[in-house]
Amino acid sequence: MACKDMVRVKSGPYAGTVSYGHLTPPFPGDGDVLGRSVKYISELNRHGLCLFDFSALFYLVIFLQEQGILSEKQVGFRVKDDDLGAALKLIEMTVQRKGFGEVLAEGLPGMARLVPGAEKYVVHIKGRSPVFEHGRGFDPRVKGLGTMEFTMVTNPRVSHVSTGGSPAYGHGRPPSDFARHGERMGIPTPAIPRVAPETGFNPGRFTRYSEDWCALFDCLGLCNRAFVNRFYHVNSITDLYNAITGREQEPAQMMKVAERTWNLWRLLNVKAGFSRKDDVPPPVWFTPLKAGGKELVLHDYYETRTLTPQDVQQLLDEYYDERGWDRTTGAPTPQKLRELGLEKFAARR
Repeated sequence: MACKDMVRVKSGPYAGTVSYGHLTPPFPGDGDVLGRSVKYISELNRHGLCLFDFSALFYLVIFLQEQGILSEKQVGFRVKDDDLGAALKLIEMTVQRKGFGEVLAEGLPGMARLVPGAEKYVVHIKGRSPVFEHGRGFDPRVKGLGTMEFTMVTNPRVSHVSTGGSPAYGHGRPPSDFARHGERMGIPTPAIPRVAPETGFNPGRFTRYSEDWCALFDCLGLCNRAFVNRFYHVNSITDLYNAITGREQEPAQMMKVAERTWNLWRLLNVKAGFSRKDDVPPPVWFTPLKAGGKELVLHDYYETRTLTPQDVQQLLDEYYDERGWDRTTGAPTPQKLRELGLEKFAARR
């Protein structure tokens, strides 16, 4: 979502440094926090590294050193969370694959594979960190399992939350909000009671439509941030599209294009060898999280019950069912591909 800010540091040791993107998480420490943050993000952008993934690696190195699992000798120096110099050095080592950079360049799975004793502390979904904002934000043990948490498991582009934008972005929204937003984002009327019943909402089934809604915005070059897309309606988007192009599309046709897009993305994953076996939450989600003197467990959005791995598997079944995909493989079925006109893209076995 390239709709963030351009920040230029005007004074201090990093004057003139420019960063494109948001400043979360900022680089910690005392003093010129803004300047340090902009410098850190600017260097990551310049080298084409993901802010979230590299930050997860950086803080994992700190944690593993504190636990005695990773030695100072292995890394080459001691890493502390307020040491911007160490972070910049690790960035350089990573892109050049020098020293411990050979391990960091393999990402989180590489850390689990190449550092003995680290595997139980590495958290990732399909190789990408699901942890945002220094561990806050989208851990379902904190806010409950909503669409933004669930889509991290199903997303073809690996763990990311933007495709799950829905009322679940906030906490404790009433079921009526999900039904109302569902109608706005093009969920067919017969599906509303199934996806967003009066008793709550189904994150598995609702996520299918949140993902398609995001795909529509991607196709049209619209910003899909949660507090932006809620001001659009599929009808108004269709009217704007028709006015600009001179075409006569119906809202249902627009959503069919979005669904076709998402299915094509999934097919690319299938061809690369991904299947349902990769749509799995990290085991740490089912381990109590100690925070503020409490132990937080994986729970549903309305905090009415604790969720087990079997519960999440059931939600995956319902997600695949809502998409018309094979429950066993997680791949689009031949019937779904014919419906969307994607037969020629079917994965060859």
